Amino acid sequence: MTPTLAQLGDWINPSVPALPSPPLLEHLVLESPTLPAVALILGGIVILIALRSRNQTRAGLIACAAAIGVAGVIWTAGSLVETKREHLLALQDRLIEATAHANIAALEPLLASDARARSPGLPMLKGGIDRGALINLVESTLGNRYPVASTGIIERQAVIDGPRAARTQVYLAVQPQDFSKTWAWFAIAWRLDPDGQWRAIEIEPLFISGVLAYGS
Repeated sequence: MTPTLAQLGDWINPSVPALPSPPLLEHLVLESPTLPAVALILGGIVILIALRSRNQTRAGLIACAAAIGVAGVIWTAGSLVETKREHLLALQDRLIEATAHANIAALEPLLASDARARSPGLPMLKGGIDRGALINLVESTLGNRYPVASTGIIERQAVIDGPRAARTQVYLAVQPQDFSKTWAWFAIAWRLDPDGQWRAIEIEPLFISGVLAYGS
């Protein structure tokens, strides 16, 4: 890779450390059930073919039916059960959408009463701002001076840190109405409030192409 391309990669998508991965079994069964379900079905078919070649068709049919049944259970569980990670990622998507389009009515319920935004590399967020100042900033920038035409989520991650604490990260592309596309990484800390709702407690821009270098 040439230095120019390497620099371009860092400018668009720097190497932001990933959040810890979820337990493998939970992820496969509840969050990505397609892979294990398909693997079980294919395995059942392979067993059926193998046993038929040995004149054990009945045993092959039983094994295949069992594999398909387990695959169905896994698929159903994955379709019906929403894990905490999936719930938080959905909340993060809503938070990004509400913020990008300055939809304050949709944004306010997602922010904790003591929510803060901070970023050592951004002058407006260097010392941290509280919930009210954050909402005002969204209104004055994204709702007025720099309206957003569209956003596209490229990568998202979530980790549960405890019964009432979690974190998410998102890498997205933002297309302003009047400027060129930009790319950004955000880290969001979440808290489960006494009313049973997860809300963002801290928002930190990690990287904004052309504006905020990662690690600054």
